[in-house]
Amino acid sequence: MVCSSSDILRESVIQAAGPYARDAYEQRKNLKIEHQSFAVQCSNLPCKQILFLPWTPRGQQHVFNEYTIKKFMSDAIAYVLSQNHKSIAFPAIGCGQFGLNVDFIAETMINHVKIEGYPLNIKFIIHPKSNDVFNAFRNASGKN
Repeated sequence: MVCSSSDILRESVIQAAGPYARDAYEQRKNLKIEHQSFAVQCSNLPCKQILFLPWTPRGQQHVFNEYTIKKFMSDAIAYVLSQNHKSIAFPAIGCGQFGLNVDFIAETMINHVKIEGYPLNIKFIIHPKSNDVFNAFRNASGKN
């Protein structure tokens, strides 16, 4: 799953996924529907599909961002369940170019998964150089 609104994340995943994913994404972009979610098959990464789902924060207000993060995750999970997939990997949205508080993001995402109890294997993918983000997710997963 990719936050398609994040240029850096989207381009990094498309680059790793290979030319088929890039072509599929560019076709969607040319149709002017890049702000809608869509999935493409993936053979270059250890996943069956890449789901491109847009998300952008609403300023720095936690109340609005908490709602949009939960909706982003719920929409992605609904798609995964509809496809009978067994797992999903989420990026740490908002922790990079959007500059949101990493502790807030980690707690919101981890708590949402814990509260909802989704019947999936859910992973959070953190950039290897983002120690602060990794620590925030590790701390949030240890709470409660």
